[in-house]
Amino acid sequence: MKVKIKGFVTYNNLFGGDEFNFTSFDPRKYDAGATVFVKEHAFEVEVPDNFDPRPAQVEALKKQRETVQAQFAKRVMEIDTQIQSLLALEAT
Repeated sequence: MKVKIKGFVTYNNLFGGDEFNFTSFDPRKYDAGATVFVKEHAFEVEVPDNFDPRPAQVEALKKQRETVQAQFAKRVMEIDTQIQSLLALEAT
């Protein structure tokens, strides 16, 4: 199937060279600083008929879940350490 992608061509020279990019957001609506709007543009790409984004989405969510679980475990450990410190002070 063919998919039409609409966006904007932009220009900047932040790193000392001319750089043209394609972005999906309109740079004129934001304070883009050194990014300059060049023109609107659209192009078509062929996407396989059997394309299914769900496996990649599931994988991304699993990674996100792992990160959140690790952050949660770390925070619980910090809270437990604070509780133990307070209880140790109370016992002295």
